[in-house]
Amino acid sequence: MAKFRTEKRKHKRQLYGRGARIHIDEKTPQITCVIHDISEGGAAIGLKAQHDMPTTFSLLLGPKGPRRECRVVRQDGLMVSVVFLPKFD
Repeated sequence: MAKFRTEKRKHKRQLYGRGARIHIDEKTPQITCVIHDISEGGAAIGLKAQHDMPTTFSLLLGPKGPRRECRVVRQDGLMVSVVFLPKFD
């Protein structure tokens, strides 16, 4: 009999499938990526090449779109799971 994993996320993720860019700092070139799924609390990001990701970075969701500060919670090869850090105005 198949066992199903219980969903433990606070926010339901939605399939996204759009390109984005990772901004680490002014000295490091931005990294092109694809957001596979996204929620109010985080995202699953696919990289095109292996990168040693820092603990935190900015995710640019479009050319002039929103910017979200992220913290890496897991990296498995080319897949990176992040949580969005709180916004402070």
